[in-house]
Amino acid sequence: MVFQEKELLFRILGVYKIVRKNVKIMTDKKASSVISYRCRGSATFHTSDHSFTLGAGDLLFIPANLSYTQETAGEELIAVHLDILSRIETNVDVCTFENPQLAEKIFTELYELWQAKETGYHYRCMSLLYDFLCRINQQNRALEAPSAPERKIQRSLTYLHSHYDDNTLSIGKIAAVSGVSEVYFRRLFKQIYQTTPVKYINELRITKSLSLLKIGYYSVAQISSMVGFNDPKYFCSSFKALTGKSPTAYQKQEEPYIC
Repeated sequence: MVFQEKELLFRILGVYKIVRKNVKIMTDKKASSVISYRCRGSATFHTSDHSFTLGAGDLLFIPANLSYTQETAGEELIAVHLDILSRIETNVDVCTFENPQLAEKIFTELYELWQAKETGYHYRCMSLLYDFLCRINQQNRALEAPSAPERKIQRSLTYLHSHYDDNTLSIGKIAAVSGVSEVYFRRLFKQIYQTTPVKYINELRITKSLSLLKIGYYSVAQISSMVGFNDPKYFCSSFKALTGKSPTAYQKQEEPYIC
């Protein structure tokens, strides 16, 4: 996605202010890519594989050579036409900037600088747009960062994923890695992942068992032990509850890998 790219190279071809009322437009493979910011109004776009609606405050990236239609009852936007120089996969991308007043101010300044065409205007416009894309990148990274509760048990989750096959693994042992009590860990885990730690571990173990069953070399009892279950019967009942089939039935339906 363009708004998540860390190293996007481009040159600006033009900056335009557009006001439309009650119109439907068909665009056939425009030669340039476009980043637009909607100051007011809304528009609906249709490409060959999906449709989406944008409102005031939304950013839109449309790659070059894309055919699409758009319709609006009224909108005002600023569009920056670009030549993308990076060798990246460019698809339609939509983003909402957390500070719409600042976004409109930046795009308005971009437009005014481009229209005035004073000495160095192209460098100033490039600088403004790169700075804005940097802000979006920082915003996206902040949204992806783990929450405070997740950070508290992050070491425990890492430990769980690297020791799921240990049949002596216990919730108390996992909680201790993050320095929290077992009761507090269970409550925090359920709050974050909407499931219990035991159910999460069982599902992880069963997911890991699928590839071992496909190999067709190990017995069900061996695989049960390899993924951390102490009791093959418990493994079989947990497997069927999750997949709807017994391990043996699953193994029979899969073509064994040939090594």
